[in-house]
Amino acid sequence: MNQTASLHHSFLAAAATLATLGLASAPAWGQPPAPQAAAPSAIPAAQPPVITFDPEYPAAPAEGIYVSDRGVVLSIDQQTGINKAAALVKIKTGLPVMVVTIRSLEVMGADPAKGLDPYAREVFKRWATGTSSDDRAALLVLSRDDLQARLILGAGWPAEQQQAAQRLADGQVLTALKAGKAGDGLLAAVGEVGAMFTAAGYTTDAIVSPIALPPGGGKIAADTPLPATVPASGGTLASVGLLTWIGIGVLFLVVVILAAVLARSSKRSDEPRS
Repeated sequence: MNQTASLHHSFLAAAATLATLGLASAPAWGQPPAPQAAAPSAIPAAQPPVITFDPEYPAAPAEGIYVSDRGVVLSIDQQTGINKAAALVKIKTGLPVMVVTIRSLEVMGADPAKGLDPYAREVFKRWATGTSSDDRAALLVLSRDDLQARLILGAGWPAEQQQAAQRLADGQVLTALKAGKAGDGLLAAVGEVGAMFTAAGYTTDAIVSPIALPPGGGKIAADTPLPATVPASGGTLASVGLLTWIGIGVLFLVVVILAAVLARSSKRSDEPRS
């Protein structure tokens, strides 16, 4: 009997404890249950930065200059040789062929993923637009570190000629670049383009001579000589020739003699008649 009472007493104590815990955790009467804390949201993944491109293009050259070596692949002599060859093509055919080298598209701020073609076409637009026969001009662009070359022809050339021009750039020019002879490849390409112009019937009656070449005979950064008709000192009196001084002296002497004759004649006319 005592054991039964002890068990009954333990059961009642446990029930009371559970009831107390339930009342403590339950919300107050008439009050809504407390909101549960929201689970922490996942941290958004970092988005890759948006890369914007602002390409730099070589400035259009001065009259008589046909090459820009931003890629630093040509010596001064090679630049001079290419410029002279391009000048001769212009004299013979009336059409310009221009050469531009760059280190890489990335260095020039262009998108390497798009390749050299859009960059080369923009250079062509900036260099050839406004020149004579710009629809038949040619521009060879070489990207040194990208190992790419593009030979852009004006819109006046047929599609098959455009394809042949690109084969020249992909073959002869890139082969020379990989062999460390970019200058030779570019010079040969200028000659090939000149032959293409001539074969298409573009010729002029100009006499090819050093006098017809740009200042300095096509040499890059050459000083432009003063025209032969302008005195070296800028046309001051000190530069007047000997014959000019003689002519001035003779004219002065004639004026003096004429003045003396007129004065004597006037004096005679004033004398009283006897």
